[in-house]
Amino acid sequence: MSDRPSRRLFDALGDDRPSGTLRRVAAWAAAVVVLAAVFASYLNPHMALDIANRVWACF
Repeated sequence: MSDRPSRRLFDALGDDRPSGTLRRVAAWAAAVVVLAAVFASYLNPHMALDIANRVWACF
């Protein structure tokens, strides 16, 4: 299995593949950043009203 492109890239860099724990931490960090951005967008009252109107228009 060492002929996969991703494996060759990490071998060429002299680095091992990221562990599952590192991927999990990176995924959680990305999720937290996205949620923080969504919650921050609701601090703008015009944004909240616009989203509410768009949701209401679906019905």
